[in-house]
Amino acid sequence: MNKITWRKSSRSGTTENSACVELAALSVVSVGIRDSKAPDAGHIVVACRGLPA
Repeated sequence: MNKITWRKSSRSGTTENSACVELAALSVVSVGIRDSKAPDAGHIVVACRGLPA
């Protein structure tokens, strides 16, 4: 199993209390999205084509 590498979205806020999300490439066709403040709470999966460039 491959290790998933999460990165903070460039659209996330910069202050400590801002709403932040993290993204990870799960495959060539899907992306995971999770709350950076609760990374163990799980994530949702969306198709890459569903995200703006």
